[in-house]
Amino acid sequence: MEEFMATTTDRRGFLKGAAIVGGTAAVAGIAACSPDSPRTEGSAAPGGGSGSVEPGALDWLGNPPEIDEAQIERVVETEILVVGAAAAGSFAAYGAIKVGAKVTVIDKNKTFHYGGAGTSFVNSKFQEAAGMPTYDPTKVLYELVNNTQCRADPSLLALWAFRSGQICDDVIQDILEPYGVEVTAMSQKHESKQQISGFKSTEVKFGDPNADNFRPVLSAVHQYVEDQGGEFVYNMRALVLTQDDSGRVTGVIAQDSGGTFVRYSATKGVIMCTGSYGGDQNMVKTFMSPKVQPMLESGLMYTGFMESDEVPDGTWDTGDGHKMMCWLGASMEDATHSYNGWTMTGIVSAPYLNVAQASGRRFQNEAVSFLNQLQAIVETPHEDGYYYWQILSNEPEQMPFLLDI
Repeated sequence: MEEFMATTTDRRGFLKGAAIVGGTAAVAGIAACSPDSPRTEGSAAPGGGSGSVEPGALDWLGNPPEIDEAQIERVVETEILVVGAAAAGSFAAYGAIKVGAKVTVIDKNKTFHYGGAGTSFVNSKFQEAAGMPTYDPTKVLYELVNNTQCRADPSLLALWAFRSGQICDDVIQDILEPYGVEVTAMSQKHESKQQISGFKSTEVKFGDPNADNFRPVLSAVHQYVEDQGGEFVYNMRALVLTQDDSGRVTGVIAQDSGGTFVRYSATKGVIMCTGSYGGDQNMVKTFMSPKVQPMLESGLMYTGFMESDEVPDGTWDTGDGHKMMCWLGASMEDATHSYNGWTMTGIVSAPYLNVAQASGRRFQNEAVSFLNQLQAIVETPHEDGYYYWQILSNEPEQMPFLLDI
């Protein structure tokens, strides 16, 4: 969430906040960064929860690579180092550039992860001009906290609820209009009958409104950052975070595709935007419910998109950032982690029913939130695997709205 903070505070405030390892949506699950609580080699992972494997059964963390100082062939100095060049990293870099920082972004892949589509904002001038509804940001915040069963950090959610509207307008003015990227207000129909959880019509589509691809948008963000003096470096895998004697994070040691070790020294801070851990089976089995694991393993959950030749080893979302931070003393959230995968079409502007494949019968109330729907999917017995059908209708009179089961 640093990108929201960065564009709405002054340079001093941003750089002070960036002086520790940043925690964005890309590193969800990290609970604390305390150098006083390191993980002992070979000990159990500090998280797990009731749905996870027995502590110590899988060594998901391993040990940090040992890199001798003599192996480092090059040193690169910057003010803000962003690790990860996808959506979180791109907008973190944009925010840092906005407050005048020198920014370098590194990514282990050949290009940035660009899966995705719409983005949600609250009360931007663009949305208001397009006729989209306005909302009380405090009520929006409370609903988010409630929907996440109070597990989310309200201070981070508040940044979105209260500041994202200005972010939307800034991005449109600074990047999308100058670089010729289409912007569409995606106002949903039948809003008053949408979801029991209080669905809000907040989506703005950057780029082609009919494409599920964030690549043109992120390309424009990268061009803006580079035009302002920032730098993107690909095929550069961050290996370990570095610290000074006080424990402050000072940068990373990385390795390029040719095997050369590079030290990145960040005088003002490091922001970690390295993706999730859905591609690391040991982490999935340690921290997620066993009921979710078959859905991940089968590839039925949407996790984004990249061409196979753009990923060096054919995998992504391998928890690199989580591990690097835990090696410094951070700990994983001590609960069974939820998975925010996309298990339905997301066409919430039209009535739809979820029907079990084997029986052909409806098995859940679609009026609840997406997270609750995911829970219903994994809790419902599926003898023939995690497959189900969605029946959609664009005509409300042809399908009653979702309130009876």
